[in-house]
Amino acid sequence: MSREVAEWRYLDANFNRGRNRGYAWVRHNRIEGMIGLIPFNIVGPGPTRTVNWSSDWMLADPTSNPGMGILLLRQAIESSTELFAFGGNENTTKLLPRIATHTVPDAGMSLHLPLRLGVVLRRLEKQRMLDRLPKPKLLYMIPLRWVPKSGRSAEVATERGLSPRLTPLLELEGGTEWAPRYDFADLEWQVGRSPFIQCWTSYTPSVGEPVAAAVYWRPAFSSDFWRLAVWSHPGQSGRLELVIREAVATIYRLGGMAVSTIVSRLDLELQRCLHSAGFLTLGRSRPLYVCAGREGTAVRELRGLSYLDTDLAYRF
Repeated sequence: MSREVAEWRYLDANFNRGRNRGYAWVRHNRIEGMIGLIPFNIVGPGPTRTVNWSSDWMLADPTSNPGMGILLLRQAIESSTELFAFGGNENTTKLLPRIATHTVPDAGMSLHLPLRLGVVLRRLEKQRMLDRLPKPKLLYMIPLRWVPKSGRSAEVATERGLSPRLTPLLELEGGTEWAPRYDFADLEWQVGRSPFIQCWTSYTPSVGEPVAAAVYWRPAFSSDFWRLAVWSHPGQSGRLELVIREAVATIYRLGGMAVSTIVSRLDLELQRCLHSAGFLTLGRSRPLYVCAGREGTAVRELRGLSYLDTDLAYRF
């Protein structure tokens, strides 16, 4: 992990606010292993709970120290009200089902919207099927679909960066199912101050308190591939779809080749809005691991899942 990543991920005092951010295994004055914690709140049928995502679970030499990774994980679980993991690498998906109190194998669905031919060419390049063929830059920018111009709806406002107008939407109370709730400081840390991301915000109505909003972002070094997260009041599917379409139009105007999002399998209204806007369900589902911490667990699954959960936001 580079110094720049470590300082942003774990040493940001504005986000940390004195909260536990993880554990490290130190031997001979060297960090030989670590597990990161990302604190957040969940809201739902009971009182708001402060819990943790697990992140950056790694060992310098796992083959020589096979038990240390489990020890770090158990320490993280025991120190948390509850610990959650969303997806993960091969080691995570092998070990966590044995330790988790509850596993939802298909909790998170991946949806993608291809916009330009470049997304197809990049996939073929990864499969080494186009290595020797000339590929002019303009070829990558050929549209795969018609996308209306951004700014066509006066109901939707778009700002570069993370807009504080989102704040009331982030503070919505929970419903009958548990869901992550991030305050503005959480989002500002994850996408607003990240050294790797540039983001935009769209919301509706453009005047007054928003009832639907989207945040979408790309790597700072490329405008090709984008991520999307959305919020809305219940029963606002029409305006939610309007915001999604405006986000897509802005991404297209800025040269985007494709945009992707993650949704909980429980968020049926959001799924319908995304499919209506042209998104396709592709790829494997992401498992959710729920680990009972020091107070047991009252949670079986989470709605409201997105790329903002764990460390997915900046891992393109």
